[in-house]
Amino acid sequence: MRWLPAPKSDSTRAKRMEVVSLLASLGNDARSATPVMIWTLKNDEDDSVRQSTINFFNTSEDERCLLNQLPPKEKKELLPALIRDMQNPGHWGLRNNAANALKWFPEQREVVAPVLAAALQDPEPQVRVLAAEALNRVDADAGRKAGA
Repeated sequence: MRWLPAPKSDSTRAKRMEVVSLLASLGNDARSATPVMIWTLKNDEDDSVRQSTINFFNTSEDERCLLNQLPPKEKKELLPALIRDMQNPGHWGLRNNAANALKWFPEQREVVAPVLAAALQDPEPQVRVLAAEALNRVDADAGRKAGA
């Protein structure tokens, strides 16, 4: 350890969090930021920034949310990042938000249902509840079989 330099702290994390939170607070009025927010969810190295980015797409948490209104191509582009974040072992808030967002992917039930079924075993109760809700919304038959 003493031969290696100390890792640099992420000096831009706080600003990235502020920008993402501001855009999320604008809801559908910030629709023009969608491409950069897709990039952020896919590429930002900070779990908390990605957690807040999911809120940009799912602020209202109902059918009017931006995620549910995205064109299919943009929506599909988000799916791998949401699945990755759903399986993040070190950040339950990120898994929580990812589970909440995955409920808007019934057209991808073959991919999403197994991920949500696995999340029913999450150590965090809130993640399990949201995973069960999302699974029942995405694929009710899979939800019944998994005991959601």
